[in-house]
Amino acid sequence: MRKLSSKLLLALGVMILGVIVWQVIVSKRVIGDIEKITQGQSIEQIQELLRTGGLKTWHPVPCHPFSKIKLNGVYAYILKGDEYAVYVNNYHKRYTEVTINEDELLLNFFNKDYIDASSPSVLIFMPEDPSSVYCTPSQNYRFLPYKIYGFSGENTLLQCEDGGIRISTDMPFIHLNPKNNTLWLSIAGLDSTSRIRNVQNVQINVDMENSKFHLDNLFADHVNMDIRLQESVLADMTINSETEIGTLSLKGTLSTKDDFKTMKIIHPGQCDSLLIQLTSAPGHAAKLFLSNGLSGRFEEIDCSENVVVIRE
Repeated sequence: MRKLSSKLLLALGVMILGVIVWQVIVSKRVIGDIEKITQGQSIEQIQELLRTGGLKTWHPVPCHPFSKIKLNGVYAYILKGDEYAVYVNNYHKRYTEVTINEDELLLNFFNKDYIDASSPSVLIFMPEDPSSVYCTPSQNYRFLPYKIYGFSGENTLLQCEDGGIRISTDMPFIHLNPKNNTLWLSIAGLDSTSRIRNVQNVQINVDMENSKFHLDNLFADHVNMDIRLQESVLADMTINSETEIGTLSLKGTLSTKDDFKTMKIIHPGQCDSLLIQLTSAPGHAAKLFLSNGLSGRFEEIDCSENVVVIRE
């Protein structure tokens, strides 16, 4: 009996040791691939790693050409490549559903109890600009990130709904339509540099409903911005001092939610045109803080009495 117990204990110990060793191997493989992805200097480099097996934890799934992308709780990179291709992370694939209905690529992450935002679950490549990208976040991750690189964005609509989302992109044309959403926008290259390479002019159009918009430190040569609010708010917007602003237009109705009372636009320089027309419902006061040096050669600021514009 004792010999049998000893053998069982030994077998159990071997099994536990095997599991530990396997977990160490898997962890090293996953961490190694995450480093290769996050340190990638170009889309071509990432594609080459996938084709040559340099990324061991992503594998392709069958697909055909698509123009629309719908992401439900999926952390994805959307990259301009030389073909239509979708790669799914092996360790997320049991939670990830990939389907293509006509010209729409649909990705669902259906495990609400698990989310790993350290690396993308899906890598999407397409040779043409998407016509639309629709994002909804995971219920258990407040600001799920999405990264979109290599496209012009001129005819691409980025739609974000519910919860909170972070979008990082290098597109010179950015058309955003957030609804019931808190959106953080970062303008950055794939290599995380803050200045967009080879892009002189950036056009940002935001049409938001019941949403909150943040713009991280924008660093481009020249930018035009048209922000329209419907029961929404511009939380804060920071534009680098070296960036020239053509037109900065901020118009619409402000949210009456208690945490939507203070807004900031930080840029110490002058615009060609500064247009601010904001209204808030009676009984709901709001403040808009502008950098002291922010002004327009043509300037029109016309807000309701309960919206105070302050230069600081």
